[in-house]
Amino acid sequence: ASESLLAAADRAGLLGSFGQVVDLCLRGVDLADDAADRAQLLARAARAAHSALDDRARDLAKRAMDEASASGDPDVALFASTVRAKLLDDVGESHEAWPQLAAVLDEHPGETALHVTALAELARSYMLDGQPQALEVTERALQIAEGLDMDREVAELWATRGAGLATGGRMREAEVLLTAALDLAREHQLLHTKRRAMANLNYMGDSLLTPFVDEVMEDARRLGDDLLLADALQTKAWRAFVMLEWDEEAEILAQVEQLAMNQALRDTMEEVRYGREQLMGDPVGAQQRIEELWSRAGTGDSQTEVNRDLDRASAAFYEGRFRDALEGALAVPHRAPQRPHLNWAAVAALRLGERDGLEAVLEALEGAPLSGITQMRRNALGGALAALDGDMGEAEARFASAGDVALEKWGPLFGGFIVVSARAYLGLDHQLATVWAREIHTRWAELGLTTLLDLYADVLPPLEDSVAETA
Repeated sequence: ASESLLAAADRAGLLGSFGQVVDLCLRGVDLADDAADRAQLLARAARAAHSALDDRARDLAKRAMDEASASGDPDVALFASTVRAKLLDDVGESHEAWPQLAAVLDEHPGETALHVTALAELARSYMLDGQPQALEVTERALQIAEGLDMDREVAELWATRGAGLATGGRMREAEVLLTAALDLAREHQLLHTKRRAMANLNYMGDSLLTPFVDEVMEDARRLGDDLLLADALQTKAWRAFVMLEWDEEAEILAQVEQLAMNQALRDTMEEVRYGREQLMGDPVGAQQRIEELWSRAGTGDSQTEVNRDLDRASAAFYEGRFRDALEGALAVPHRAPQRPHLNWAAVAALRLGERDGLEAVLEALEGAPLSGITQMRRNALGGALAALDGDMGEAEARFASAGDVALEKWGPLFGGFIVVSARAYLGLDHQLATVWAREIHTRWAELGLTTLLDLYADVLPPLEDSVAETA
């Protein structure tokens, strides 16, 4: 009976009916007499529940581990622990994933296909949590996977290795590997691996806006994978948020709310709402609510905690504590190759207007990969320093170069911080700086971004009368 239920579950999974997979596997658990069978069924149920955004996924994975331990079957233990680790890796808890998975692999060493899949997830866990052995495990798994012609795992491991090389500054090698991983994932329809490769290629690029989101959405809808779809929709909503296309953002988020909502997704949606509130006049209260949400969610892995610390630096900026924002951002140990923590350090230093802060961010940018965003940050900071030195020709040239790139790469929200700051250094009567600043002032006022209007009140030019009345 359990074998027929497994076959039915496999068919349902291929059709994207992940809720049906969970139901079928749990029926099989009730019928199974053997602990190993129950463990496999529970692990499959956990994996499907995760894709269906079902909050039962975590408990099902734990039950699978308990049954696997009772069975004494090493293959079942490897399978169950790998499923559990992936669930945790996907929600920013890789620090909870890798210790147990590593222990199972130590207890049951080998070079089978199951070992490769487990090692691939272990390498990913290590990478997400900033553990130094990530690349070593990746290389070990790759050797076995290539020998077994396991294209799925090879693609996954190339994505992990590419991410690790990018973190280490080996950008060209990283791009080659990630592109190869993406091509292999596309060839074999490995949608989650494809998303990882795309995300890492974008992460090492020079834009906040991912060019891959529409392809991921198409994949997710075709597969019926709500987890993948929710991730893609949130990425697209973020793009609309940055571009200040908030009506479009609201429409996209409404699509997210139509999905089954697990706790992680509910928390993310809350955080999105609080992010808006930060910009619309309540930065202190919004950050307090975000901190309460994080407290309920618990401590995350190193990547999650780094991103939270960077969010705290941005919150200090919105609250007008520019020195705190600058020092907080500089202190964040972000491992991404483009050093995104220095984005907030740069805008805080520009608003603060003090030489030591501007120079500190420029120094921190030394050795950053050459890109449009890196050069934009250097030009803006260099323009500010030139203005402080009285070299207005140099300042104007630097800000002119920085401004166009800032608006193209960062949109009118974050790019607006750069071009509005230019007016503080080039002068309130500077023609180009005033044109830029008035355009940004108009966009911010139309959306009621009172936090930003207050932060930059001394350098924003007057609005046209019709816009001022609307605001």
